[in-house]
Amino acid sequence: MKNAQRFLAPLSILVATAMLHSCAAPTGHAQATETAKTMGDLRTALVAVNDAITPVSNSLTELLKDSVDATAAYKQFVSASDTLVDRTKTTQTILGDLRARGTAYFSEWEKQNAAITDPDIKKSAEARRAKLAKQLDGLTSAADEVVATYPPYLARIKDARTFLSNDLTKAGIKSIDSTLSHLINEGKDVQKSLTNLVKEIDTTMPAFEAAKAPEPPK
Repeated sequence: MKNAQRFLAPLSILVATAMLHSCAAPTGHAQATETAKTMGDLRTALVAVNDAITPVSNSLTELLKDSVDATAAYKQFVSASDTLVDRTKTTQTILGDLRARGTAYFSEWEKQNAAITDPDIKKSAEARRAKLAKQLDGLTSAADEVVATYPPYLARIKDARTFLSNDLTKAGIKSIDSTLSHLINEGKDVQKSLTNLVKEIDTTMPAFEAAKAPEPPK
């Protein structure tokens, strides 16, 4: 009997150790950190789009002036709008990455929760997963609404470019001055939406970041 106990004791330790190792991998918190990093990338991209709208609007403002070097203003408009298009594409790509990361993270978390045997821990895990999933869903939905403003805004910019590429006369510019004014105002609306989305990211991102010790006072 004693020999059996001596054999079973180390065996039970091995089983417990194996169970702990199975719980340790994969590390869901690492996925959470990567999700937070992607949010940060999206934030940076959104700020870049916001910044790119300003020179577009400035060039349109120049074109609307009574005394204007139309050729120079048009070149500025073309360059600025090209930059804006590139940066909007970047935000769309990162938003897709964020959604994919979130789906993978919460799917894996759900699988691991199913293996938890302690009812209290299981309940807490499921509640935390549901809360964070809801936060990320709210963020991506808000981002979708902002990104949805890109196509009509950029389409009008493209139309204005096409018109101006053929007619930079004072009379020609005057004939679409209401459209150019509308684009300036539309740009302000998009910038406001972008600013609000950045604030939402700033609120959501810390919920996915691993806890850190506070920095020592300087």
